[in-house]
Order: sequence, then C-alpha cells, then structure tokens
Amino acid sequence: KSMMKKMIFLSMLSCIASFSFADTVIKPIIRGQTFNAFYIPVKTFGKPLKVIKGEEDECSGGQFPDKWVYDHFILLENGRIDKVYLKGNNAVKVNTATLDEKITEAQFKKQFSKFIFKVEPDGYAIAIPKDSNNAVTFYFKNNKLSYFQFSFDDC
Repeated sequence: KSMMKKMIFLSMLSCIASFSFADTVIKPIIRGQTFNAFYIPVKTFGKPLKVIKGEEDECSGGQFPDKWVYDHFILLENGRIDKVYLKGNNAVKVNTATLDEKITEAQFKKQFSKFIFKVEPDGYAIAIPKDSNNAVTFYFKNNKLSYFQFSFDDC
C-alpha cells in the first residue's frame, strides 16, 4: 500500500515538474541549527533515542536505511533528514520565510500557493528545484503546521 502511494506521489511530482519551482529554497532548522540541505553529518546530534530497522526496498532489491529517531526529528543512517516535528526549536525556512508550529494551514496556503500542491487531506508538497522528483511535504494537525518530511525518488 505504501509503495503504491509513493508511486502516485512521485508520478504527481513528475507531472508538475514544468511549473516554476526554481526559486524555492527549503532549509530545515533542527534544534535551532539551520542546514542548507536535507543531508547532514550523521554524528551531528549524537546517539539517537532508538533505531528502527530499514524495510525492504522493492525498487533496488536492498534495504532502506535504518531510521535514527531523536526527540523531535528522524534521520536516516545515511545522513538524510527524514522527518522534523515543529517542536524543540525546530522550524523550516522556505525562501526567506521561517515557518514554525504557529503558522496556520490557511496562512501557509495563501503564502505558498504558487509552489504547493495538495497530496493528502492535510499535506502539501513543494518540489525541490535541483531534482523535481524530490519534495518536502508539510503536514498540518488541528490547523497548525505539525511536521515536514523529505520525500525522494529512489527508483
């Protein structure tokens, strides 16, 4: 089921790649530290609270990387930022705007209407300009930004 959902999502990204996302710059902020990419040195935050073993990767025939779970974010063992909850001094910069848990869904939609597309009832994605098959999805809960997640095409 999750693989089918991922395939549909990536197909949607490919279809809208012609839209103008070239100016969108997204920088995750974790524990107050801003990163210029969704890959960081894996030892940046020390030992995780727990490790979730990577599942089978149907595309490559191998395994997905293990997930390193921290207090308010998840990294993959290869250093890719997976998910960041908007808690504990975490935020995200989209172009020049810094977003935290205070932004409402309506404010987000109004401010980023040129860049976003809806992927789930409370989820909106923005394509990463360097590779239109990658995106950051922003999820809302109770009308407030709850977390964002990096999605990538590994097939």
